[in-house]
Amino acid sequence: MSYAPRILVIDSELAFQLFAEDTLSSIGYSVAVANTKQLALAQIRNRAFDAVIVSLDLPGENRGALMRQIRTQLPDVPILATSNRTVEREVAAGESLVLKPVAPETLLLEIYRLLDPRQTWAGHELVNPAIGRVLLALKILTSSCYPDEKNAVVPEELEELLSYLGDDARGLTTEQIACLVIQREIKRQEGAG
Repeated sequence: MSYAPRILVIDSELAFQLFAEDTLSSIGYSVAVANTKQLALAQIRNRAFDAVIVSLDLPGENRGALMRQIRTQLPDVPILATSNRTVEREVAAGESLVLKPVAPETLLLEIYRLLDPRQTWAGHELVNPAIGRVLLALKILTSSCYPDEKNAVVPEELEELLSYLGDDARGLTTEQIACLVIQREIKRQEGAG
């Protein structure tokens, strides 16, 4: 049985909506988009989500109130807030904030950090073989940014990525190898689409 983690993107900027949808769906996530608070809350009532990406810059919205409404309806779902400016007060403990513009690797890394793969994909095959390579690359990036035993990378995992990249990996740092894998998978998916 295949399972695609479901992500809700709440953002009024069409460019960010398309970017997030393309980036996340390129590795097999199921993405829904809402450009207003009302549409977002309607989707939340009608569908289950594994994570939410919400802009704190929605026109006419009180940032704190919107986050509280989402948290009330989805108490156990991780939230990634985005903004064009620093707004740390509106982001609660345990939630993440990224400033726009966001690189594809950063978006994928933050979503990976929010979704515990042992829970989200437990008992399910990955939707796309590329997801395995990308998740491994994200694990490498996570282990370099947030070192702890949970994120430790074993040599066999790194060897898997090195064999995938071949000569392109020669002379690169571990983090550069991980970013190259993610970039290659996104380009491969764009070429297939």
